[in-house]
Amino acid sequence: MTKATIGLFEAGTYDADFIRAHGSPADWFRPLLGPDSTDRFDYRVYHAYTCDLPDSIDD
Repeated sequence: MTKATIGLFEAGTYDADFIRAHGSPADWFRPLLGPDSTDRFDYRVYHAYTCDLPDSIDD
């Protein structure tokens, strides 16, 4: 069975100390889908603030 890929868009950056202590917004999202979410989904983080965006809506 192929896992669905969920694209996560980060719109900005955080201080390195903050990220070390709390993780990034993409890290916060995964647990919201349940403890087994990494078994059910692949994740792709896009850094929209650097124009790192999917090539198409299918990506």
